[in-house]
Amino acid sequence: MKISKNIVHDPRNNEKLYLSTLAINSVPFLTSKIFEGGYGKLDKYFYVTRVKNKGYQSIVFSLSGQGKIIFEDESEILLKPGSAFFSSATGRAHKEEVVGDDLWEMLWFSTYKDSPNLIIHSPDYQLVENVNFDFVKECFLDIFNEELYSDLRSLEAIELHERLFILSIERIFGITEPLRVRENRRKLQKMWVQVSNTPENSWSINELCNYINLSRSQLSRICKELYNKTPAEIVRGIKIDHAKVLLRSTTYPISVISERIGYANSNNFSTTFKSVTKTTPQNFRKEYLNSKTNILSP
Repeated sequence: MKISKNIVHDPRNNEKLYLSTLAINSVPFLTSKIFEGGYGKLDKYFYVTRVKNKGYQSIVFSLSGQGKIIFEDESEILLKPGSAFFSSATGRAHKEEVVGDDLWEMLWFSTYKDSPNLIIHSPDYQLVENVNFDFVKECFLDIFNEELYSDLRSLEAIELHERLFILSIERIFGITEPLRVRENRRKLQKMWVQVSNTPENSWSINELCNYINLSRSQLSRICKELYNKTPAEIVRGIKIDHAKVLLRSTTYPISVISERIGYANSNNFSTTFKSVTKTTPQNFRKEYLNSKTNILSP
């Protein structure tokens, strides 16, 4: 079997959930460099192929039913309930598929290869078996539930569920990281939580540096190392995520929302919002209200 490209083969209407931009850009997942993920109940016609040396790490948790990993040399790993498969960025090409006629319930996510706290030292893969994933599943699905709930505390709740999810993964795999990287991550995460709690502040680069007691060059270097983003990009993302929550959960005018996330000029806010989301705040709210109406309609 030769695997030459990444393929997702899903001819049926399987039950699937995918992490949104809001979840991906929340502080814990941003810090851990998780860039995609999802949950599914999949039938026997579903499969995924991943090339060798893919450049990112992929993690699969088998919750119920069975799946398997098939490598190019035809060797296989059976993923029974309680199995976790962690493929490294330099791992072999493989295929993930369902075993038997029962639905395979699984959750998965991918991280950049330089994730500071979700990385293994094996050049190929790591397999963990006989694990109770109930808490991991609960934390993961609660992220989706909070996005649907979408009130003023949802962003805070999403970050809490993400932190618990990542902590559980670290313990399952016994993952460690260099002390320097871990300390930098923890130090900055405290700052991002403060930014998230006070989005009405401007949070200029100088204000960030004063809060964390680092120079501009030090802060920029650490942000590049941990998130591959500038401090300004991270602050902007946090503010826009708060704006999304306000647009969905309140009837505040755009000018009020602008002030609540630290933009004195609503035109500047609208321009920034569009540059990040590719739509205006007004259209974002309108599309959300239309989608909510469609869901409630009989």
